Amino acid sequence: MSLRPAVGGGRPVLSIDARDAEGRLLREPSHNRTPERMFERDWALALIARVFDGLERHYGDTGQPELFRRLKPLVSSRPDAATRAAVAGELGITEGNLRVARHRLRARFAAGLRAEVAATLRDAGDEAIEGELRALFAVLGA
Repeated sequence: MSLRPAVGGGRPVLSIDARDAEGRLLREPSHNRTPERMFERDWALALIARVFDGLERHYGDTGQPELFRRLKPLVSSRPDAATRAAVAGELGITEGNLRVARHRLRARFAAGLRAEVAATLRDAGDEAIEGELRALFAVLGA
C-alpha cells in the first residue's frame, strides 16, 4: 500500500497492491472455527463429560467400576466380534451379557444427556429437548 500526493479534492490516493492483499489472506486460517462454534463445541463436550461422570459414579456406587471403564469406549461404537469377545473375556461375562450391559449403559447415557439438556432449558418439553439434542450433535459433527 502506498500513498501518493494529493490529487483532485486534496485527498491522497490510496493504491492497493492486490497481490500483497491476496497473499496476506492466504496466510489467514482457513477454517470455520468461530469463537461461537468453538464455545458450542466446548459446551457440548462438557455436557457429555458431565453425563459420563454421573454414570461413572453410578457404576462405582453399584460396585461395577471396571464394567463402566470397559464399556465406556463402546457406547458410541459398534465393536467387532473380536473386540466384544475380548472385552467379555476380560470382564468374565458372556458376549450376550456384554451386549445387554452395553445396551443398558447406552440407555442410561441417553437418559442422562436428555436430563442435562433439559436442565439448561426454560421450556423443557420434548420438542425443545429434541431440538437441543439435534443442535448438540450437529455441533459435534455426529
